[in-house]
Amino acid sequence: MAWGSRGWRIGEDMVKPKNGRMEIRAMPGQRFDPERFCINKTSPSAARMMENGVFCINTLAPSHEALADIFAGRAGHYLDERFAGGEWTKLVTGAPVLRRAAAAIDCCLVEAKSVMTHYVMIGAVEAADFGPEGGNLSYARRKYGRV
Repeated sequence: MAWGSRGWRIGEDMVKPKNGRMEIRAMPGQRFDPERFCINKTSPSAARMMENGVFCINTLAPSHEALADIFAGRAGHYLDERFAGGEWTKLVTGAPVLRRAAAAIDCCLVEAKSVMTHYVMIGAVEAADFGPEGGNLSYARRKYGRV
């Protein structure tokens, strides 16, 4: 177990080697899905999140499709370039918070669990902000929708 400079830890307890194969511990009926609240270990953003020890979950509004494409890597923008498209602010931790996001959850990183090719980031909520009502942007089956 390794400890970062901000007091969070990287744990390997979710992944255990067994007979040369990896075994994932999960809740009954659950399976690992890297698309749900996880970040690829090779992503430069993962290293930045662990270095800074903070992150913000920005729930996008339907008007944010272009920004979603940028952050998903479909528009050719990387690292700080991604923040040029949108108005950003900060709440408590200093993590980038999208103005007019449907919801923003500002967190301090508590633990990063290594699971196969991704890290599961566990955070303590320090602040939350909610934008104007009007729904949330969703993405399923390679199409945007509204929730």
